[in-house]
Amino acid sequence: MLAQSCAPEVVEGNIVATDRVLNDLTTSSSFTNAEVFKKEVSRIAGIKDNATKMDAYFKLLDIEGATEVVQFIGARDEEIKDYASSLEKTAALSSEQAMEVAEALKKSLKGSLE
Repeated sequence: MLAQSCAPEVVEGNIVATDRVLNDLTTSSSFTNAEVFKKEVSRIAGIKDNATKMDAYFKLLDIEGATEVVQFIGARDEEIKDYASSLEKTAALSSEQAMEVAEALKKSLKGSLE
């Protein structure tokens, strides 16, 4: 599992940040039609085990392993498109919605590490 390599307080901080970002996005007007995404976010939000929950969030972006998490957090604009493309497929989002999610998550996760 991905989150096992992180300290519990880091995992908790990442979960809180991710929950907040995704909740804000799912309730925004630009995600009104994003039913698959909303259902997936709701399903993951219901997971009780923090490590499993964090792994499920990262799998939306096709991220597995600590190295890939670091790459995602440090991704440049061109690189973030690959993660958004994965999210487009896994959560049935438009390319614009997927980019918005990927960028918001990257910013949030990066901020929780500073």
